[in-house]
Amino acid sequence: MAYGDMEINGKVKYLEQSSYTVSEQNGEIVKDSLSSKLILRFDSEGKIIEDNWCDYSWDIYLKNIFKYDFRGNKIEDIRFHSSNDILYRTIYDYDTMGSKISKKVYDSDNRLSSYESYKYDSLGNLIENTSQRQDLGIKEKLTGTSNNYSFDI
Repeated sequence: MAYGDMEINGKVKYLEQSSYTVSEQNGEIVKDSLSSKLILRFDSEGKIIEDNWCDYSWDIYLKNIFKYDFRGNKIEDIRFHSSNDILYRTIYDYDTMGSKISKKVYDSDNRLSSYESYKYDSLGNLIENTSQRQDLGIKEKLTGTSNNYSFDI
């Protein structure tokens, strides 16, 4: 399993990644102070169920909770601010083949703020992506040809 640039092997339950400020002293890079931490929690299947973004004093400033269906598809993620208030919630829907068919983002007042839909050909290749931002009234339709999708058959 990969997370960002990390390759994760085995049954990991918890992972902590620290970031530090650095400086140059006498031509060498020196680690200074802790700037932030990312703490990930995994379920028994190896999927991330929670991530916490902490500042240098371990105070959480962002938190994400992830939920999955019985197939392992992510069906919801909720982002919280440090005050535990919801910033936004994203809901994912899938077809019977397990392909993502929609992504709906709701704001902190539970109003739909953006919507994406996905269409696939008979082989399961993405051929169209339609995106709409409710708050800006923007609608964008992307097709396989404009995005240069190509497949080896």
